[in-house]
Amino acid sequence: MRMFQAPFSFKGTIDKLEFRISFLIYLVAFIGLNFTTLKEGTNLSYKIGELTPNVVLGIISPPVGVASSIRTAYGKKMIKFYSESRERFETPSIEEVKRLANESIRILIALFIPILWFISVQGAKRSHDIGKSGWLNLIPFYCVYLLFRKPQKKTAPTELD
Repeated sequence: MRMFQAPFSFKGTIDKLEFRISFLIYLVAFIGLNFTTLKEGTNLSYKIGELTPNVVLGIISPPVGVASSIRTAYGKKMIKFYSESRERFETPSIEEVKRLANESIRILIALFIPILWFISVQGAKRSHDIGKSGWLNLIPFYCVYLLFRKPQKKTAPTELD
């Protein structure tokens, strides 16, 4: 059996091993992107403390984790923008704030959407492997359940004709 034949297509099923590898790829990419949203120059323990809630949410429910990461990164970007403006004794204009907000949100969404699509597709395929609907991936902790669930037994086709 070949792995990762169509990782962005909802068609087919995948086994437990391929889903575990997919989940590991998702976690590495998710944590890496979360690290890039933090301030430079902070120590590692502070970064880990900042990332823990988003990573936990990303494990429990990938859509919620991605949304939380985007919100956190956007908030940090806006705080940095206001503190830099304050240091220069300037009041930022509404246009500057809107431009920065639109720019940062576009970049974050462009980075996080492929990761979310990948794990959603792989989760749906794994759900099909155990005989369940792919929509169940929206339930918290369902991805963790999929990591350990055995596949549904395949019944051999019978020849009645």
